[in-house]
Amino acid sequence: MKLGKALGIMAISLCLCTVLFSLSACGNLAISPETTLSDTEVVAADMAALKSGGLGLADSDTVDWVASDFSLPISGSKGSTISWTVSPNGILTIGLGGGVVISRPTSDTSVTLTGTVAKGSASESANFIIKVKGPTLPATAVWRSVCTSADGKKVAAVMYNGPIYVSADGGASWKSYETARNWQKIASSDDGHTLAATAYDDYIYVSTDAGTTWTPKASSSTWTGIAVSSDGKSIVASSGSGVYASSDSGDTWQVRFSNFGSFFSLAASADAKTILGVRVGGSYVYVSTDGGFSWTTSIYRSYASGVAVSDDGSAFAATAAYSKILIGAKNAMTWSEVGDSTTWTGITASSDLKKLTAVASGGQIYSSSDSGATWTASGPSANWSGIAGNSDASVLYAYVPNSTSDGLIYASKDSGASWTALQ
Repeated sequence: MKLGKALGIMAISLCLCTVLFSLSACGNLAISPETTLSDTEVVAADMAALKSGGLGLADSDTVDWVASDFSLPISGSKGSTISWTVSPNGILTIGLGGGVVISRPTSDTSVTLTGTVAKGSASESANFIIKVKGPTLPATAVWRSVCTSADGKKVAAVMYNGPIYVSADGGASWKSYETARNWQKIASSDDGHTLAATAYDDYIYVSTDAGTTWTPKASSSTWTGIAVSSDGKSIVASSGSGVYASSDSGDTWQVRFSNFGSFFSLAASADAKTILGVRVGGSYVYVSTDGGFSWTTSIYRSYASGVAVSDDGSAFAATAAYSKILIGAKNAMTWSEVGDSTTWTGITASSDLKKLTAVASGGQIYSSSDSGATWTASGPSANWSGIAGNSDASVLYAYVPNSTSDGLIYASKDSGASWTALQ
């Protein structure tokens, strides 16, 4: 036998001896087969997991506040099956896969879900009581403005002589904040964390925690229109004394253009450098390309009502009563007319302005996916007053400001094809 081969065999033998010695010296290192749970133990383990918070509620909900559809588990991690019954009937509909669809009750209602965990001949049942929320928006209200985050999930709305309403689940449920004021407009950053709202003969109110707390900013004035940059740092607002701006989320303000009159509606590019404005009472559509320091009377329209700007500031849209919808471009500063002539009251657009949705008083909601070349009507006929949408115009919120009958906010989650009244 050659020396190298002999040394190799000796080395392997030594290693094996070392391993065997280690295993024998440390008996607790011996490998044991995996423990098999009995059916009773499987059921007990999966029921314990269910009781510790495994109902599958939406992130924004708790057992004491359920307003969004959710998914119940139908199997346990240890191998059991889970079946469900509900009492009373009519509020929750449970599908075969565990999906739960909520039919909102007229008031907060406690619902009992009974879950049965089973494996083989073993089973165990338990009751889970949740509180399904009734309507979280007022039945009627004089809505003044609505805004949404870029993903359409965070929504905020202001009304005349009421609080600020905020939703974190796309309008499925709402919570109210602040006190009743003469709110005018509200605007949001892309992430929905920075919100700014104007109140007439009052202050600008800013929230940097998605609407939970609000702080008065600037000085008291006849504040009306407001716009917020994508990152929430730049805010532009208008009052009877001029146009003001902040570059630090509302902490400090400077006048950009004084003694100009008030803009009823403002819209800004992502960096808030390009701004469109419509004066109270209508007339011209005004354009600023330097953050509000100077303004150009771009086009005249009686009763101009709403404006929209692309994120890069290169494309514009505007509405006016008794007029067609206006489409403009920054470089050319020219406008074209699209759609029908009617009493348009507001407009929103995707970040590139290729998708447009406009509302009219006494009409339906109209959407275009080709920069205004063609339009499709949807939704009920109503005295629509305004509209807001997310960055790709797939999620939209429109409102009717009626204090006596149909003062509601409607939502579309399919680019305007269908609409649902929010509660």
